[in-house]
Amino acid sequence: MKGQSGWLTFLRIVKWVGFAQSAIFGLVAIGFAVKTLIFIERSSSTTATVVELDRHENEDNVSFSPVFSFSTSDGVVQAVHSDSSSNPPGFEVGQKVLVRYETRNPSNARIATFWQTWPFSAAFGIASCVTGLVGLFFRWLVFKREMRKPALRQISSVDQI
Repeated sequence: MKGQSGWLTFLRIVKWVGFAQSAIFGLVAIGFAVKTLIFIERSSSTTATVVELDRHENEDNVSFSPVFSFSTSDGVVQAVHSDSSSNPPGFEVGQKVLVRYETRNPSNARIATFWQTWPFSAAFGIASCVTGLVGLFFRWLVFKREMRKPALRQISSVDQI
């Protein structure tokens, strides 16, 4: 019986860890979403041209991030290196893309695609959902174990009664 009690305690701990991580990841996702919404509110949009693909190498893989060039509303030309990279490259040199740039700081610009604009909000939102589901799964396991009827023992002699 002691082993089952320990197992149930472990399941309860994992359940609460899953729920706590889900809440933390959810709050972080909301924080990044607010930051992105502030960026969008302060930004203007224009068309840019991908002028280069930066190659990033490490021991495991190679990825490419676009460098794009655009003119601001006052005619100043900006070249910006994207923070997001992928393999295969998501863009081609010479490709026209819609970008958003901060009016007061044009070097703060992003290509106006979902994964270039909302990467951290989406990643932490997905992580929040996954860890929340893990918490719910372990909650279900705890519920099943708590509702389980105790096993009946077979009596082999009257002395056991």
